[in-house]
Amino acid sequence: MSTLHVQLPLRNPQAGLGWFPSFTYTDWQQGIGRGLLASVLLLGLGRGDPARAEMPSFALSAEGFTTAADVRPHNRLSLDIAEINGALTAFPPDYSAALQRYAFGRHFNWRDSSHSLAFFADDYQGRMPRTLPGAIALGWDPTFQHQFLTSALMGTGAFSGQNQRRSLSDAARIAAIRSGILATVLNWCRLELTEASIRGPQDNNWSLANGSPKNWSELFAFWYGVEGQHSLHAEMSRISTRFGLPEHPTQRVTQPLAAGQPALLEKRWPEAEATSVQQALDVAALLLFLDRVADLDAAVAAGGDTALAAQWSIRGAWLAAGDTLGRANPEEGKALHETLWAIEEFPNATTLKDAVNQAIDQLSLPREAFGSAI
Repeated sequence: MSTLHVQLPLRNPQAGLGWFPSFTYTDWQQGIGRGLLASVLLLGLGRGDPARAEMPSFALSAEGFTTAADVRPHNRLSLDIAEINGALTAFPPDYSAALQRYAFGRHFNWRDSSHSLAFFADDYQGRMPRTLPGAIALGWDPTFQHQFLTSALMGTGAFSGQNQRRSLSDAARIAAIRSGILATVLNWCRLELTEASIRGPQDNNWSLANGSPKNWSELFAFWYGVEGQHSLHAEMSRISTRFGLPEHPTQRVTQPLAAGQPALLEKRWPEAEATSVQQALDVAALLLFLDRVADLDAAVAAGGDTALAAQWSIRGAWLAAGDTLGRANPEEGKALHETLWAIEEFPNATTLKDAVNQAIDQLSLPREAFGSAI
C-alpha cells in the first residue's frame, strides 16, 4: 500500500526547481489554481504520483487519489480516534477521557470550533435522513449513532448492568465503541458523497472552499486518516488480508474518486463515478459487519464476556451495515435489526451472512469484492 503524502510547498520556477507558478491558497479557492489542477488531473499527473507533478502544499495523496481541496483538518479526525482507542486500552479503561474526546474533539479544528465524532453522529445539521435513507427506513431515530456511542461510553441505556453491576463488562462496551466509531466514520463518508451530489448539481456550488469538489476530497480525508492509521483504511487493510480480497477496499474508493474529480473541477457531476463510490462504501460497510460476524460462533462457544463482546461488536458495525441492508430491502432489514437487538436470542453467524448475501444480490454489489468473507 502506498503512503499518504503531504506535498511540499510549490517550488519557485525561476529557481529551476519546478514548473508550477506560485499562488496562494486564497487564489486557489477563487479559481486561479483550479484550471491548473484540472489540467494536471486530466493528464493523469495528479493521481498519487508526486514525482511527476508538483501539487499544492495542502494536497493529500494516496492510493491513486490526490485531494483538490484543503482537507487537512478533516484528515486529522483519525487522531481523535487514536486518543479514544488509547483511553480504552488503559487499565482500567478511561471512559471519561474517551467520552471527552468523542464529544468535543481536539485535532479536527475547522473554522471557529473543534469538530468531533459527536458533532456528526448527533444528526449533523439534520442531514441523516438524506444521508442514510436505509437506516431511517429501519425506523431509526436520526441520532441513532450518537445514542449508541454515548450509551456505550457512559455505561447507560442498553449498556446498563445487571445483578448489581453498574454497566456491562468493559469487553462489551469497548467492542461496541470501536466498531461503532468506524461505522460512524463510514457514514460520515456517505454524508460527504451525498453533499457533493447536492451542492454542485442542485445548488451550482462547485467551489473548492465549500462546494462539491471539497466534499469529494473530504470523503477521502475521513476514510484514509493521517498516514493511513486509526482509520477505515487501516481497518480495511486488516480485513483485506483476513479474507483474501482481490482488491483493497480503499482502492475501490479512491479509483472512482480520482476518475471523477476532473469532471467536478469542470463543474460537471460524475454520475457513474459517484455510483461506484457509493457501491464501494456499501461493500466496506458489509465487510466491516462480516468481519465481526466471522468471530461470532467461536465467541459464543467461549461464552461469558467473550460472547457478549462479539455481539456488541456486531451491533456497532451494524450502524453502517444497517443503511446498506435498509436500502436493499427495508422490511428484511428492519426484521434483522429487531433480531439483532432482541435480548432473548442473538442470531447466529449463518443467519447474518445469509442476510448480507441477499443484500449483495439486491444491490448488485460485486460478489468478488468480498473474498472468503461470504
